[in-house]
Amino acid sequence: MATVSPILARFVTRPRCSGRWTPRRSGSSIRFFQRWLETEGIYKLPPKGIAQLLGQQIAAADERHRISDDEIKRLAQRWREFKFRGERVTRDAIEHWLKQFDLPLQRRLAFRLLERLELINAAQVVHGFQQLQRVVAQDSQVRLRPGQKALTHMYVTALGGPGSSGESFVYTYRQANNISGRNVVQAGRLVENLSSRHEINTVVLVDDFIGSGGTAIKALASIAKDAHALRDRPPINWFLFAVTGLPEGVTAVAECEAAVQLGLRVEMAHPISEANLPFSSKSSVFPEPDEREQARKVVAEYGERIGNPWPLGYGGQAALVVFSENCPNNAPAILWSDSADWLPLFARTGH
Repeated sequence: MATVSPILARFVTRPRCSGRWTPRRSGSSIRFFQRWLETEGIYKLPPKGIAQLLGQQIAAADERHRISDDEIKRLAQRWREFKFRGERVTRDAIEHWLKQFDLPLQRRLAFRLLERLELINAAQVVHGFQQLQRVVAQDSQVRLRPGQKALTHMYVTALGGPGSSGESFVYTYRQANNISGRNVVQAGRLVENLSSRHEINTVVLVDDFIGSGGTAIKALASIAKDAHALRDRPPINWFLFAVTGLPEGVTAVAECEAAVQLGLRVEMAHPISEANLPFSSKSSVFPEPDEREQARKVVAEYGERIGNPWPLGYGGQAALVVFSENCPNNAPAILWSDSADWLPLFARTGH
């Protein structure tokens, strides 16, 4: 017992154990406890003075990570021009969202994500689509003739068809660029309509977000397969325009077999750089590797808690972007998922 006595003496004098254990009771009959106390117990049940010191250090760290009322106020002020489905994101909403995280450090890391969110409002989408239409006009000579009120020599369709994430932006593109309503067609009837209307010389496919490019490539493959039926009609200029996305995804789409076959040009209105991806090795959101890994674990843990199959967002990209009418599922699930009673800031509709 010589080796354990000093440790045991300190253990016995601790308030939580006083009156329960005595040296007499801790003899050879419970040697497993002796071994545990010698190897691990000194660390897991530290003396009172050490426990107090650790408590003070934890309290100091919690205070450093605490998010002040002024910080939340400033963030809400920065977001004041943005409305999600017609309503501003209030200070109270931000506070309630943050309170769902258990620890001050977790709240601080989650707050960093909010600080770097790119909120793309309707006016920005319209402006971006107008800029992209200039690419169409330049490449396809699609312009309004004198006295003409709406463009009629081009089709606009959502990439992926009804129910796709880009469908809601087709109407915006048409309105932004004064395109005739009858020239908005469903993807499933695109080739059929092109076969009968030879005056159409341009097709613009609209999407909301290009991440890895996999979803877009799959949709393009279907279009390219059907497009073989158009070989006897005048050539068509093909474009794919997304509101936002990642440059590497755009490259993957532009270089895929279907895109090459169509001669497709791919562009984004508001591209996201890799520096804006929180868990990228080039991230400026969390530039320090250790902090970046801490943040990734927090986002993954809470995303898994709420039962989302993509806790970091679809494809694991954790894109920090929100539209005024919806949040892409490429963003972290903690921002948009309402599963398991989680209260998101930007509840997502659709798949």
